[in-house]
Amino acid sequence: MPARTILCAIDFSAPAIAAARTSATLAARSDATLVLAHVHPFVTGFGCYRNAIEVYGSMLKNLADELRETGATVVEELLDGQTDEALLEASRRHRADLIVIASRKRRGITSRLLYGSLAEYLAEHAEAPTLVVRDAACLQDWLGQGKTLHTFTAVDLATASDAPLLWTRDFALLGPTEIAAGYVNWIPEEAARLGLKAPHSYFEETPEVRGVLERDLHQRVARVFGGTRVTTLVEPRWGQANLPLIELARRAAADVIVVGSRQRTGLVRILDESVSRGLLHDAPMNVVIVPLNTAPPVEAPLPVYESVLLPTDFSPAAHLAIPHAYSLVAHGGTVVLLHVSDLPAENEAEILRILRSLVPEKAASRQILTQVTVATGQAPADGILRTAARLGVDAICMGSHGRSVLASALLGSVARGVVESSRCPVLLVRNH
Repeated sequence: MPARTILCAIDFSAPAIAAARTSATLAARSDATLVLAHVHPFVTGFGCYRNAIEVYGSMLKNLADELRETGATVVEELLDGQTDEALLEASRRHRADLIVIASRKRRGITSRLLYGSLAEYLAEHAEAPTLVVRDAACLQDWLGQGKTLHTFTAVDLATASDAPLLWTRDFALLGPTEIAAGYVNWIPEEAARLGLKAPHSYFEETPEVRGVLERDLHQRVARVFGGTRVTTLVEPRWGQANLPLIELARRAAADVIVVGSRQRTGLVRILDESVSRGLLHDAPMNVVIVPLNTAPPVEAPLPVYESVLLPTDFSPAAHLAIPHAYSLVAHGGTVVLLHVSDLPAENEAEILRILRSLVPEKAASRQILTQVTVATGQAPADGILRTAARLGVDAICMGSHGRSVLASALLGSVARGVVESSRCPVLLVRNH
């Protein structure tokens, strides 16, 4: 994880007490402090409520004493105010690394859309990951008896964040764990992004599309887990992504499903599809929501650029990027020299010859390979993006003509189009 402070919300219901016991075991195993927090609806200072507050305080103390028997350090927090806001403020004050709550659902479509649940509120506002406990027994068996836990992590290949995978990796260190990771894709969109032939059915990928997605998922997982065995699953989807992800999790016999959240709020939250919110509503297993911006840089693996795409239109500005691309790629890596034209293929052999002539002499001393290719009949930005996605390069390095903001807005910019849509890092070399 690793957690220094775990905040567990308790309302003294049976599911909440089970979640608290799981939190205590987790805290003891992680050498973390457990903050046991109860929010009561009464305002302190009024005499008629003092007896009730004393009762809640006594219940909280008794439960905390019980949980200390696990070896965990337990801090009691009796809070007042709005439950969601009070818990959020407490998580920030204690700098919680994990928030644990029992599963509670609001009934009715209107209530869920307008107000959501406590789990949704914390998942969409808290800086720490949120664990929603629906099956405490499997977590206790894992932590207390050493039984194998099965996890499934939903991977979003469209974002560069590894936060959900990093969380899963560290969580798995606490006990024997079978790890699976999966990606669900909308087939027409992926085929268009890769510049590959669209399938005849929306429910079956072409072998080319599936091959690229499986490669990308495997590379993303390997970047985080290294040699650890991880099962990877890629499936098409039609409609919202949460239901096919739950199906993949079931296929992996998952006890826990982990997903990232962009933490959208307001009107965007209601109108946009939210995979994390869908899983909170529908997943039958334990759910962990990890904010995508939470992975500390020190935990993220250092990238190695084994392949770099270098597009060129043969202009002086494009030539400036050549030495940068070859210095960026790792020793023994590959630079892909690309020329894109929106015209039909003409004199392709001559274009390939010119591309080869651009290879720096020092590339051989670093054992850097050069691959040359031509993409025709496409807009430059589209050709660059599709080639990068299809080949699975680690980065794009390209020259920029340095147009003014006004000229870029009026005429469009290939560099801007690539930067806005690329799924891999882009290094722009400006022509000042």
